[in-house]
Amino acid sequence: MKLFLRIFTGQGITLQGEINLSDLPNDLARQVQATLTPENLTAAAAAQPNPHMVDASEYELVIHPDDPNQTSQRYELVDADDNIDVLEVLDDIMHEIVRRKKGQS
Repeated sequence: MKLFLRIFTGQGITLQGEINLSDLPNDLARQVQATLTPENLTAAAAAQPNPHMVDASEYELVIHPDDPNQTSQRYELVDADDNIDVLEVLDDIMHEIVRRKKGQS
């Protein structure tokens, strides 16, 4: 499974990249499989941001399955108190993407 992640920060910075699940550290890969289920992602995408949080980040996640007969799934999420567990995993994925990009330069 390949994960494409884009984060629009509240400060106007966009981070994006993609990574295969198999390329993540084992602990993070297990966390991804446990947390980023369709049910959790759908609920997290429905969460509403705190109206007082003017610099809330926005997340876009596209999950591309290994099986070509399956359809990719796309989720859009915003910073909210109700979806912090999912957002923490997405932040960890982005951290790993950035870490790998830095290692390539």
